Amino acid sequence: MKAGPGGAMYALFWIYALYLMFRGPIGYFEKCCGCKLNKYDLDHIEVDEDIPIYSQTLDEDDRSWTLKEEDLLRSYGIQTCLDSEY
Repeated sequence: MKAGPGGAMYALFWIYALYLMFRGPIGYFEKCCGCKLNKYDLDHIEVDEDIPIYSQTLDEDDRSWTLKEEDLLRSYGIQTCLDSEY
């Protein structure tokens, strides 16, 4: 069979079409029976918002390496960090 990329796209189309047809009954089964298909409940996890920015977490060696990379990139006209962080 020499279908090439068109054959793969055709197969993916049918897989997606089957997903679209059967996602409704699966969702109805979840609502009707009260069971959860998703095993992971992430509501109880606390988020620590007091995380410093990346440049403040680097040690001196890594910071100097990052600054050297930024200098090289800026010589080519590419800026990867803000001037206030640089």
